[in-house]
Amino acid sequence: MHHIPSIPLSHLQNQIKSALEARLSASFWITAEINSITSKPNGHCYLELVDYDLLNHQLSAKAQAWIPSSIFRILRPYFESTAGAPLAAGLAVLVQASVQYHPLYGLSLQISDIDPVYTVGNLSIARKKALERLRQEGVLEMNAQLALPFPIQRIAVISSLQAAGYRDFKEQLINNKNGYAFAMELFPSLMQGVEAPQGIISALEAISQRIEEFDLVAIMRGGGSVSDLHCFDDYNLACHVAQFPLPIFTGIGHDQDEHLIDLVSHTSVKTPTALAEFLLDAMEALDEEISAQEHRLQQLVACKLAAHKEALLPLMQRLKLLITMEVRKKANAVDLLEQAIKNLNPLAPLKRGYALVLHQGIPLRDSSTVATGERLHISLDCGSVEAEVV
Repeated sequence: MHHIPSIPLSHLQNQIKSALEARLSASFWITAEINSITSKPNGHCYLELVDYDLLNHQLSAKAQAWIPSSIFRILRPYFESTAGAPLAAGLAVLVQASVQYHPLYGLSLQISDIDPVYTVGNLSIARKKALERLRQEGVLEMNAQLALPFPIQRIAVISSLQAAGYRDFKEQLINNKNGYAFAMELFPSLMQGVEAPQGIISALEAISQRIEEFDLVAIMRGGGSVSDLHCFDDYNLACHVAQFPLPIFTGIGHDQDEHLIDLVSHTSVKTPTALAEFLLDAMEALDEEISAQEHRLQQLVACKLAAHKEALLPLMQRLKLLITMEVRKKANAVDLLEQAIKNLNPLAPLKRGYALVLHQGIPLRDSSTVATGERLHISLDCGSVEAEVV
């Protein structure tokens, strides 16, 4: 049997472990990007760190890393409160780590510290780059340029289902002192964490399918830590908000600098309560404008009527004079007609001493038509007499 000198794999692995740990015994500050991160029930945190070639952004290195639970429970809240972002995939980090080698699991890095200042700088740079990209793409002010409908009464709300901010917003609008009517529909979404941007985008897509049913979209949450609000600096989310066809209002409870979606939305306020107050103020302003327009219309109508009345007064006086003259003229004509009728009365001459002689009931005009002895009836102004022709 041919004999080849050999050693067990475990011996080789242990030699690699001893060589690496002897050569790389110190800890190192390493810059990398978190590709994935997982917290285990035992409290340990496991990460995959990657590095990219700056020229073509191709993956150039990858390493497994972990943070012991005793360090992670202190390191995590300090980092997130200082950096203003959760430890999540996509973050650029500066970590202090030592090299470890395990015969079963291979090479790994044990992280003992993370510098949040480095991450803050990179987040700020990334945010500025995203803002500049939105500006260069011409979408930064698209949503702000949309005209607000009036009245604003049909509101699509994007928020988490149990959010206290949403409940306060809804109660404030429903129980407003002026009795304005609002219709609200909730499109629930995660409002923090790495999954929040896609959740909000999905809610926007659902609203866009019923675009004609709403006047505006309200994106809200009731405050939170700086790290909780990091999701609102997501470029893809900001891009969707900027180009949405309805005005978008944001009230996400921040006290620090505005986030990207605040900068690209139509209107940004601090809290859901402030958002409700804005809508109620808008309704009151519209109500007051309608009342003012109604008052101006009443004044205009009154002025027009007064002007027309003043213009008609001379015409009315002239018409009255013409009617009076016409009535007098007609009255004179009636008097003349009446006099003419009186003059045509065959009995009228009797008043002047004339007599009407009737022969057999017919006025006598010719004496040759009667014979001696015939009787005549003579009508006088006062009474009548009978006569005999002789």
